[in-house]
Amino acid sequence: VVAPVPARDRAMQVQTRTVPTYEVERMDAPTAQDIPALAAVVADMQVLAKTADADFAAALGPLAAAYEGWIVEQEQRLVAPTADLAPHHASGQLAMANCRRTLARIRAGIALLGSNPQAAEAFRFANRAMWQQRVRSLYTRAVRRGQPAEPEQFDIPANRRWYPFQMAFILLNLPALADPTDPDRSDPTQALADLLWFPTGGGKTEAYLASPLSRWRIAASRIPFTAGRAWPCSCATPCGCSPSSSSSGPPR
Repeated sequence: VVAPVPARDRAMQVQTRTVPTYEVERMDAPTAQDIPALAAVVADMQVLAKTADADFAAALGPLAAAYEGWIVEQEQRLVAPTADLAPHHASGQLAMANCRRTLARIRAGIALLGSNPQAAEAFRFANRAMWQQRVRSLYTRAVRRGQPAEPEQFDIPANRRWYPFQMAFILLNLPALADPTDPDRSDPTQALADLLWFPTGGGKTEAYLASPLSRWRIAASRIPFTAGRAWPCSCATPCGCSPSSSSSGPPR
């Protein structure tokens, strides 16, 4: 039961709702100013799209280190919990155990980029696609507003950076995207479905999009593609598409 209060000093009506609602304000992801350890993380999509396999550990390892530092801080709070935290000690320990598991998955994703050429190429492909999408979106927004603009003016580091939680989400999912038998994907009791819990406008969609892009590129790289073998169309219903037999490029 809710009683909306207008500009006046008392409610004028009472309503019932099946599902409770609450407005969650927009949140901003932490920056290097908030967490100095993040300063060493390479978050530029353009740079990551051109990073060599052997360099991913140096580029992304600081993200895992910063996360581990935060976990240690929270674990220390449980050693001598304050009065308000003490009743939740068991829940806190469980949360920290889950955080440790997530940290291991992030590090496994980073290691995969250095050991699996297909995964590394898929990751570069996803970064390249999201970098160009980000720049193009800003450009088209300016055009819709009638502002004189060129795509190049939006292609700057500030406009093509991942938030820390976005990069962590992509990395922790990479092993299962690359290997259908990975326990996170195939275990009958331990398989996971990761959900980003973040208010609207915080960047969930980009993180969700980048993971399927990586998976698609991994799958595509396993399919021999030569002249005479055309990619299937992407129509959702039966169609009359007839791909060219001389196609030799990536799918449209």
